[in-house]
Amino acid sequence: MVEITQIKILEILNGLEQKGYRYETRNKIRILLQDMFDKAMINEIVSKNPAKRIKVGIKEVSELRVLTPEEQANFFECSKGSFYDNLFTVAISTGLRPGEVCGLTLEDIDFDAMLIDVNKTLVYQRFENDEKKMFHYDPPKSKSSKRQIPINQKYALALKKQIMQKNVIMGKRTAKPVKGFEKLLFTTKLGTPLEIVCSKK
Repeated sequence: MVEITQIKILEILNGLEQKGYRYETRNKIRILLQDMFDKAMINEIVSKNPAKRIKVGIKEVSELRVLTPEEQANFFECSKGSFYDNLFTVAISTGLRPGEVCGLTLEDIDFDAMLIDVNKTLVYQRFENDEKKMFHYDPPKSKSSKRQIPINQKYALALKKQIMQKNVIMGKRTAKPVKGFEKLLFTTKLGTPLEIVCSKK
């Protein structure tokens, strides 16, 4: 313990951030280290606490900007006929976050009420006890994020097209769905979850 310095602790915490660990996890580790060294000082194992006054930073989020109608028209013109056209249509028209739209399943769509139920988000990162980055379902970012979004006929059609596309993908021998995520509506051409999802901070 006497060889652990403040610089070493900072290196560890920065390394965890690069590996995809969230702010909450890194901050818990900082608190545990600080508490551990406080107890070591009480027992005269060390003379000072190198974990004190260390702060775990949160990356600043860049300001979001909504696409203009002209930009949306240009975007849809370019994406027309592509494999992810339905995904883009639903994402842009609803304003769903990447993790929310990529985490949608058929159960989240109510075509009778014309509503999308946003009740979870898909994240791809390394959590505690994970050996590597993995897919996880997380609750929405906040209470207000758990919501229902209305859709019109145009976007309902995009969702129905996606359901048919997903059925075709899963019917192929090349499909390689990830266990626990077989019901995802938007996937790769192999039926695997999309890794474009944002990590939660």
